[in-house]
Amino acid sequence: MTTSSKTAAEVWGAIYIPARAFNAPQFWRNYDPDEAKRDMGYAASVNLNALRVWVSYEFWKMAPNDFAGVFDDFLKKAAAKRIRLMPSLFENCGVDPTKENMWTTGPTKAFAIRSPHKADIVDNPKRWGGPARFVEWFLDRYGSDRRLLAIELMNEPFPEESKRFARAMIARANELRGSVPLTLGAASADMNLYFLDCGIDVFQVHENFPKDEEAMRQKVGDALRAGRVCGKRVWLTEWQRLRPTTGGWKRGDRLPEKELGPDLASVAGIVRSFGMDAFFWSLMVKPAYLPGQRHNGTINGLFWEDGAVWSQADARAVAGDKKLKFEERRGWPEWGPPKAWRG
Repeated sequence: MTTSSKTAAEVWGAIYIPARAFNAPQFWRNYDPDEAKRDMGYAASVNLNALRVWVSYEFWKMAPNDFAGVFDDFLKKAAAKRIRLMPSLFENCGVDPTKENMWTTGPTKAFAIRSPHKADIVDNPKRWGGPARFVEWFLDRYGSDRRLLAIELMNEPFPEESKRFARAMIARANELRGSVPLTLGAASADMNLYFLDCGIDVFQVHENFPKDEEAMRQKVGDALRAGRVCGKRVWLTEWQRLRPTTGGWKRGDRLPEKELGPDLASVAGIVRSFGMDAFFWSLMVKPAYLPGQRHNGTINGLFWEDGAVWSQADARAVAGDKKLKFEERRGWPEWGPPKAWRG
Protein backbone atom coordinates (compact mmCIF):
# COMPACT_ATOMS: atom_id res chain seq x y z
CA MET A 1 0.00 0.00 0.00
CA THR A 2 1.23 3.48 -0.80
CA THR A 3 2.23 5.46 2.30
CA SER A 4 3.21 8.83 0.84
CA SER A 5 2.76 11.65 3.35
CA LYS A 6 2.08 14.31 0.73
CA THR A 7 -0.49 14.77 -1.99
CA ALA A 8 -0.25 16.53 -5.32
CA ALA A 9 -3.94 17.32 -5.12
CA GLU A 10 -4.99 20.96 -4.99
CA VAL A 11 -8.17 20.08 -3.09
CA TRP A 12 -8.01 18.00 0.09
CA GLY A 13 -11.29 18.02 1.92
CA ALA A 14 -14.05 16.35 3.92
CA ILE A 15 -17.81 15.97 3.99
CA TYR A 16 -19.24 18.27 6.66
CA ILE A 17 -22.50 17.99 8.57
CA PRO A 18 -22.44 19.31 12.16
CA ALA A 19 -22.09 16.62 14.80
CA ARG A 20 -25.67 16.81 16.10
CA ALA A 21 -27.40 17.46 12.76
CA PHE A 22 -28.78 14.34 11.10
CA ASN A 23 -29.58 15.99 7.78
CA ALA A 24 -29.32 19.21 5.76
CA PRO A 25 -32.54 20.89 7.01
CA GLN A 26 -31.33 20.46 10.59
CA PHE A 27 -27.87 21.76 9.65
CA TRP A 28 -29.21 25.11 8.46
CA ARG A 29 -32.22 25.62 10.73
CA ASN A 30 -30.08 24.96 13.82
CA TYR A 31 -26.93 26.65 12.50
CA ASP A 32 -24.55 27.77 15.27
CA PRO A 33 -21.84 30.29 14.26
CA ASP A 34 -19.61 29.31 17.18
CA GLU A 35 -19.85 25.63 16.25
CA ALA A 36 -19.01 26.44 12.63
CA LYS A 37 -15.96 28.48 13.68
CA ARG A 38 -14.77 25.67 15.95
CA ASP A 39 -15.22 22.99 13.30
CA MET A 40 -13.43 25.03 10.65
CA GLY A 41 -10.52 25.14 13.07
CA TYR A 42 -10.59 21.35 13.34
CA ALA A 43 -10.52 21.07 9.56
CA ALA A 44 -7.58 23.44 9.27
CA SER A 45 -5.67 21.54 11.97
CA VAL A 46 -5.44 18.50 9.67
CA ASN A 47 -4.57 20.56 6.59
CA LEU A 48 -7.95 20.49 4.86
CA ASN A 49 -8.74 23.26 2.39
CA ALA A 50 -12.25 22.25 1.25
CA LEU A 51 -15.58 20.95 2.55
CA ARG A 52 -18.48 19.36 0.71
CA VAL A 53 -21.83 20.30 2.26
CA TRP A 54 -25.51 19.80 1.49
CA VAL A 55 -27.70 22.88 1.36
CA SER A 56 -31.44 22.47 1.83
CA TYR A 57 -34.06 23.29 -0.78
CA GLU A 58 -36.75 22.56 1.82
CA PHE A 59 -35.35 25.01 4.41
CA TRP A 60 -34.81 27.63 1.68
CA LYS A 61 -38.49 27.33 0.71
CA MET A 62 -39.52 27.81 4.33
CA ALA A 63 -37.18 30.71 5.13
CA PRO A 64 -35.10 31.96 2.18
CA ASN A 65 -33.71 34.97 4.05
CA ASP A 66 -32.75 32.85 7.03
CA PHE A 67 -31.02 30.35 4.79
CA ALA A 68 -29.12 33.10 2.97
CA GLY A 69 -27.98 34.58 6.27
CA VAL A 70 -26.65 31.38 7.77
CA PHE A 71 -25.06 30.18 4.54
CA ASP A 72 -23.30 33.53 4.15
CA ASP A 73 -22.01 33.28 7.70
CA PHE A 74 -20.77 29.74 7.07
CA LEU A 75 -18.96 30.91 3.96
CA LYS A 76 -17.22 33.60 6.03
CA LYS A 77 -16.24 31.13 8.75
CA ALA A 78 -14.78 28.75 6.19
CA ALA A 79 -12.97 31.46 4.25
CA ALA A 80 -11.35 32.70 7.48
CA LYS A 81 -9.56 29.32 7.60
CA ARG A 82 -8.86 29.34 3.85
CA ILE A 83 -11.40 26.58 3.29
CA ARG A 84 -13.54 26.58 0.15
CA LEU A 85 -16.95 24.99 -0.07
CA MET A 86 -18.63 22.68 -2.55
CA PRO A 87 -22.37 22.92 -1.84
CA SER A 88 -24.68 20.22 -3.16
CA LEU A 89 -28.11 21.61 -4.02
CA PHE A 90 -30.19 18.42 -4.22
CA GLU A 91 -29.87 14.95 -2.67
CA ASN A 92 -31.19 11.72 -4.14
CA CYS A 93 -30.24 9.56 -1.13
CA GLY A 94 -32.12 9.16 2.13
CA VAL A 95 -35.77 9.41 3.19
CA ASP A 96 -38.56 11.68 1.96
CA PRO A 97 -38.63 15.30 3.21
CA THR A 98 -41.71 14.97 5.37
CA LYS A 99 -42.01 17.18 8.43
CA GLU A 100 -41.41 14.21 10.72
CA ASN A 101 -38.36 12.99 8.78
CA MET A 102 -36.75 16.41 8.56
CA TRP A 103 -37.01 17.43 12.18
CA THR A 104 -36.81 14.27 14.24
CA THR A 105 -33.61 13.88 16.24
CA GLY A 106 -34.28 10.31 17.32
CA PRO A 107 -31.19 8.46 16.06
CA THR A 108 -33.20 5.39 15.10
CA LYS A 109 -35.40 7.53 12.81
CA ALA A 110 -33.35 10.57 11.72
CA PHE A 111 -31.52 10.04 8.43
CA ALA A 112 -30.39 11.84 5.31
CA ILE A 113 -33.19 13.75 3.57
CA ARG A 114 -33.95 13.13 -0.10
CA SER A 115 -34.43 16.53 -1.72
CA PRO A 116 -36.72 17.39 -3.35
CA HIS A 117 -39.50 14.86 -2.68
CA LYS A 118 -39.11 12.13 -5.28
CA ALA A 119 -42.69 11.01 -5.88
CA ASP A 120 -44.20 14.50 -5.64
CA ILE A 121 -41.59 16.54 -7.51
CA VAL A 122 -38.67 14.62 -9.06
CA ASP A 123 -40.95 12.16 -10.83
CA ASN A 124 -43.31 14.95 -12.01
CA PRO A 125 -41.73 17.37 -14.54
CA LYS A 126 -44.69 19.73 -14.16
CA ARG A 127 -43.45 20.46 -10.63
CA TRP A 128 -39.80 21.18 -11.45
CA GLY A 129 -40.41 24.93 -11.40
CA GLY A 130 -39.78 25.25 -7.66
CA PRO A 131 -36.39 23.51 -7.68
CA ALA A 132 -35.45 25.44 -10.84
CA ARG A 133 -36.14 28.71 -9.01
CA PHE A 134 -33.81 27.56 -6.22
CA VAL A 135 -31.10 26.87 -8.82
CA GLU A 136 -31.69 30.33 -10.31
CA TRP A 137 -31.53 31.99 -6.89
CA PHE A 138 -28.38 30.13 -5.91
CA LEU A 139 -26.55 30.79 -9.19
CA ASP A 140 -27.51 34.45 -9.15
CA ARG A 141 -26.18 34.85 -5.62
CA TYR A 142 -23.18 32.51 -5.61
CA GLY A 143 -22.42 31.53 -9.20
CA SER A 144 -19.21 33.60 -9.25
CA ASP A 145 -18.36 33.47 -5.55
CA ARG A 146 -14.65 32.69 -5.28
CA ARG A 147 -15.22 31.06 -1.89
CA LEU A 148 -16.95 28.19 -3.68
CA LEU A 149 -14.85 25.44 -5.18
CA ALA A 150 -17.73 24.14 -7.32
CA ILE A 151 -21.52 23.83 -7.26
CA GLU A 152 -22.84 20.27 -7.19
CA LEU A 153 -26.34 20.15 -8.61
CA MET A 154 -27.41 16.76 -7.24
CA ASN A 155 -25.95 13.80 -5.43
CA GLU A 156 -26.24 10.29 -6.90
CA PRO A 157 -29.35 10.48 -9.12
CA PHE A 158 -29.70 6.73 -9.65
CA PRO A 159 -33.22 6.03 -10.98
CA GLU A 160 -34.10 7.13 -14.51
CA GLU A 161 -36.54 9.77 -13.26
CA SER A 162 -33.90 11.28 -10.99
CA LYS A 163 -31.44 11.46 -13.86
CA ARG A 164 -33.94 13.41 -15.97
CA PHE A 165 -34.53 15.82 -13.09
CA ALA A 166 -30.79 16.27 -12.53
CA ARG A 167 -30.23 16.91 -16.24
CA ALA A 168 -32.83 19.67 -16.20
CA MET A 169 -31.32 21.32 -13.12
CA ILE A 170 -27.78 21.15 -14.51
CA ALA A 171 -28.92 22.55 -17.84
CA ARG A 172 -30.59 25.48 -16.09
CA ALA A 173 -27.49 26.13 -14.00
CA ASN A 174 -25.38 26.00 -17.15
CA GLU A 175 -27.53 28.72 -18.73
CA LEU A 176 -26.91 30.94 -15.71
CA ARG A 177 -23.37 29.90 -14.91
CA GLY A 178 -20.82 32.27 -13.52
CA SER A 179 -17.18 31.45 -12.88
CA VAL A 180 -17.77 28.63 -10.37
CA PRO A 181 -17.52 25.14 -11.98
CA LEU A 182 -20.55 22.86 -12.07
CA THR A 183 -20.49 19.20 -11.06
CA LEU A 184 -22.65 16.24 -10.06
CA GLY A 185 -22.27 13.73 -7.21
CA ALA A 186 -21.53 10.61 -9.25
CA ALA A 187 -21.09 7.23 -7.60
CA SER A 188 -19.20 5.79 -10.57
CA ALA A 189 -17.51 6.79 -13.82
CA ASP A 190 -20.48 6.02 -16.06
CA MET A 191 -22.91 8.19 -14.09
CA ASN A 192 -21.02 11.32 -15.16
CA LEU A 193 -21.60 10.50 -18.83
CA TYR A 194 -25.38 10.97 -18.52
CA PHE A 195 -24.72 14.67 -17.87
CA LEU A 196 -21.76 15.41 -20.11
CA ASP A 197 -23.85 17.38 -22.62
CA CYS A 198 -25.59 19.41 -19.89
CA GLY A 199 -22.56 21.45 -18.89
CA ILE A 200 -20.75 19.72 -16.01
CA ASP A 201 -17.13 20.75 -15.65
CA VAL A 202 -15.90 18.19 -13.13
CA PHE A 203 -16.49 14.43 -12.95
CA GLN A 204 -16.87 12.75 -9.57
CA VAL A 205 -16.52 9.22 -8.24
CA HIS A 206 -17.43 7.75 -4.83
CA GLU A 207 -15.65 4.80 -3.24
CA ASN A 208 -16.54 4.65 0.44
CA PHE A 209 -15.91 1.03 1.41
CA PRO A 210 -13.70 -0.85 -1.08
CA LYS A 211 -12.99 -4.43 -0.12
CA ASP A 212 -9.30 -4.04 -0.91
CA GLU A 213 -6.77 -1.78 -2.62
CA GLU A 214 -7.24 -3.47 -5.99
CA ALA A 215 -10.98 -2.79 -5.97
CA MET A 216 -10.43 0.85 -5.11
CA ARG A 217 -7.80 1.32 -7.81
CA GLN A 218 -10.07 -0.30 -10.39
CA LYS A 219 -13.09 1.92 -9.67
CA VAL A 220 -11.17 5.17 -9.34
CA GLY A 221 -9.03 4.24 -12.34
CA ASP A 222 -12.17 3.85 -14.47
CA ALA A 223 -13.25 7.36 -13.51
CA LEU A 224 -9.84 8.85 -14.21
CA ARG A 225 -9.82 7.24 -17.66
CA ALA A 226 -13.31 8.63 -18.38
CA GLY A 227 -12.07 12.06 -17.34
CA ARG A 228 -9.06 11.89 -19.62
CA VAL A 229 -11.18 10.81 -22.59
CA CYS A 230 -13.74 13.57 -21.98
CA GLY A 231 -11.21 16.23 -20.99
CA LYS A 232 -12.62 16.64 -17.47
CA ARG A 233 -11.10 16.86 -14.02
CA VAL A 234 -12.08 13.98 -11.73
CA TRP A 235 -12.60 14.29 -7.97
CA LEU A 236 -12.98 11.49 -5.46
CA THR A 237 -15.68 13.08 -3.33
CA GLU A 238 -16.43 10.22 -0.92
CA TRP A 239 -13.92 7.85 0.66
CA GLN A 240 -13.77 6.18 4.08
CA ARG A 241 -12.06 2.85 4.74
CA LEU A 242 -11.32 -0.67 3.55
CA ARG A 243 -14.12 -3.13 4.35
CA PRO A 244 -13.15 -6.67 3.37
CA THR A 245 -16.41 -8.29 4.53
CA THR A 246 -19.10 -6.31 2.64
CA GLY A 247 -19.93 -2.70 1.84
CA GLY A 248 -22.72 -2.64 4.42
CA TRP A 249 -25.18 -0.78 2.18
CA LYS A 250 -28.02 -3.28 2.60
CA ARG A 251 -29.96 -3.41 5.82
CA GLY A 252 -29.05 -6.68 7.54
CA ASP A 253 -25.51 -6.91 6.20
CA ARG A 254 -23.46 -8.50 8.96
CA LEU A 255 -20.23 -6.65 9.66
CA PRO A 256 -17.64 -7.47 12.31
CA GLU A 257 -17.22 -4.87 15.04
CA LYS A 258 -13.77 -3.92 13.75
CA GLU A 259 -15.27 -2.82 10.40
CA LEU A 260 -18.01 -0.59 11.80
CA GLY A 261 -15.92 2.39 12.89
CA PRO A 262 -13.75 4.85 10.95
CA ASP A 263 -10.39 3.77 9.50
CA LEU A 264 -9.33 6.57 7.18
CA ALA A 265 -5.70 5.51 7.53
CA SER A 266 -6.49 2.25 5.71
CA VAL A 267 -7.02 4.10 2.41
CA ALA A 268 -5.51 7.58 2.83
CA GLY A 269 -2.25 6.45 1.27
CA ILE A 270 -4.05 4.97 -1.71
CA VAL A 271 -6.05 8.16 -2.20
CA ARG A 272 -2.91 10.30 -2.04
CA SER A 273 -1.21 8.08 -4.61
CA PHE A 274 -3.87 9.02 -7.18
CA GLY A 275 -2.80 12.67 -6.92
CA MET A 276 -6.44 13.69 -7.32
CA ASP A 277 -8.66 16.11 -5.45
CA ALA A 278 -10.57 14.24 -2.75
CA PHE A 279 -13.05 14.48 0.16
CA PHE A 280 -13.37 11.93 2.98
CA TRP A 281 -16.49 11.10 5.00
CA SER A 282 -16.69 12.89 7.40
CA LEU A 283 -15.07 15.71 9.38
CA MET A 284 -17.21 15.04 12.49
CA VAL A 285 -17.80 11.68 14.16
CA LYS A 286 -21.43 10.72 13.50
CA PRO A 287 -23.77 7.76 13.24
CA ALA A 288 -24.05 6.82 9.56
CA TYR A 289 -25.93 9.20 7.23
CA LEU A 290 -27.99 6.57 5.38
CA PRO A 291 -30.58 4.17 6.84
CA GLY A 292 -28.92 0.94 5.70
CA GLN A 293 -25.53 1.86 7.12
CA ARG A 294 -27.09 3.17 10.36
CA HIS A 295 -29.06 -0.03 10.86
CA ASN A 296 -25.88 -2.03 10.39
CA GLY A 297 -24.01 0.02 13.00
CA THR A 298 -21.67 2.15 10.90
CA ILE A 299 -19.96 5.16 12.46
CA ASN A 300 -18.21 7.79 10.29
CA GLY A 301 -15.81 10.60 10.96
CA LEU A 302 -12.66 12.04 12.47
CA PHE A 303 -13.33 14.72 15.14
CA TRP A 304 -15.48 14.65 18.26
CA GLU A 305 -17.10 17.92 19.28
CA ASP A 306 -14.45 18.58 21.95
CA GLY A 307 -11.56 18.26 19.48
CA ALA A 308 -10.54 14.71 20.32
CA VAL A 309 -10.29 12.34 17.35
CA TRP A 310 -11.57 8.85 16.77
CA SER A 311 -8.11 7.76 15.65
CA GLN A 312 -4.80 9.55 15.87
CA ALA A 313 -3.59 7.39 12.98
CA ASP A 314 -6.50 8.68 10.90
CA ALA A 315 -5.77 12.31 11.83
CA ARG A 316 -2.10 11.93 10.91
CA ALA A 317 -2.94 10.16 7.66
CA VAL A 318 -5.38 12.89 6.66
CA ALA A 319 -3.00 15.69 7.62
CA GLY A 320 0.05 14.04 6.06
CA ASP A 321 1.92 14.70 9.30
CA LYS A 322 3.16 11.81 11.44
CA LYS A 323 3.98 14.12 14.36
CA LEU A 324 0.50 15.52 15.02
CA LYS A 325 -0.90 14.70 18.44
CA PHE A 326 -4.57 14.59 19.41
CA GLU A 327 -6.48 12.98 22.22
CA GLU A 328 -7.85 9.72 20.84
CA ARG A 329 -11.25 8.39 21.86
CA ARG A 330 -13.32 5.62 20.35
CA GLY A 331 -16.82 4.54 21.20
CA TRP A 332 -20.44 4.74 20.21
CA PRO A 333 -21.60 8.39 20.06
CA GLU A 334 -23.76 9.14 23.10
CA TRP A 335 -26.38 10.74 20.86
CA GLY A 336 -26.40 7.77 18.46
CA PRO A 337 -28.62 4.69 18.59
CA PRO A 338 -27.87 2.26 21.41
CA LYS A 339 -24.84 0.16 20.52
CA ALA A 340 -26.87 -3.04 20.39
CA TRP A 341 -29.64 -1.49 18.25
CA ARG A 342 -30.35 -2.99 14.88
CA GLY A 343 -33.52 -1.72 13.24
